[in-house]
Amino acid sequence: MLIRAARQHSPIALLLIPLLGVLLWLPGFFFEYEPRPQVHMPLYALIGEFAAEEPLVSRIVALVLVFAQAAGFNYLVQRHQLLTRRSYLPALFFVVLSACTIGLLRLHPALLANVFLLPAVYLMLDTYRMDTAYSKIFYAGVLVSMASLVYFPALMFMFFLLACLVIMRPFIWREWVILLFGLLFPYVYAASWFFLTGASKQFWRGMILEPIVMRDFFLALPPAFYFLTATTALLLLTAAGRFIAGAGTATLKTRKGISCMLWMVFFSLLASLPAQDFGVTGFFFAAVPLSLFISNYFLLARRLWLAETLFILLLAGVVSAYWPYLKG
Repeated sequence: MLIRAARQHSPIALLLIPLLGVLLWLPGFFFEYEPRPQVHMPLYALIGEFAAEEPLVSRIVALVLVFAQAAGFNYLVQRHQLLTRRSYLPALFFVVLSACTIGLLRLHPALLANVFLLPAVYLMLDTYRMDTAYSKIFYAGVLVSMASLVYFPALMFMFFLLACLVIMRPFIWREWVILLFGLLFPYVYAASWFFLTGASKQFWRGMILEPIVMRDFFLALPPAFYFLTATTALLLLTAAGRFIAGAGTATLKTRKGISCMLWMVFFSLLASLPAQDFGVTGFFFAAVPLSLFISNYFLLARRLWLAETLFILLLAGVVSAYWPYLKG
């Protein structure tokens, strides 16, 4: 029912998707989860104490941010014609993937950084066939840099911006220089502030270098995640098959946009390398492009009963990931 309503762009989906999101977030309100201690970047450090002292309020804020980002991402997909038809499927799958484990059911730095990254992606896709795109490219660079001041691994998306420039724009050297200025701009201000306050060492070493050098590089997948991982892998394989089958019928703008989103998958996974550990939040950025590719399969699926079954399996995988905390 939910897949049918979302893919038909039915108004009822505007009620069902938030309701599903609230249900998925209920364990985060009723069961305790202690994240690993982290060294926070300057912008997140401003609210990190609030998130620790006011867990209920901060989780409500986080849930509102998830809904806002889901709506923004759905608008981005429609505005830039990344799917062949209008639907609410991107918002639906973003809500599900952004709440797939209990470690994501809180106000975490990657969620806040995504507030800056999504507009940056929108601006880069919006440069397609523009005569001059200096301002959009500059602001995209500033947004990615601001995101990294919330959550440092987001800085990996500077390479994503470069990939978008290559795909969406002819080579104009001024745009590359302007992008570099946009990326440097927030760091110049941050470095100047910490220098004037005598905390440069704390910024460069304490917040950036040491958390990466001292990180845990061991990736261990808990048994509770096995079913969720298998279900997600199955969805991605079916989505990849559908994407390859329909790639030849897409418009040039859609193909270029999809190419950018493929690069976003790559750099979202690469962003886990400078993260302080291999926790689930390190892979949060991948929820955006993966939601798009999974949505494409469900939008074009000929057997609706099979699509509904796969969606139920995905929800069952999410519940299985919650299960150790529900039992406790």
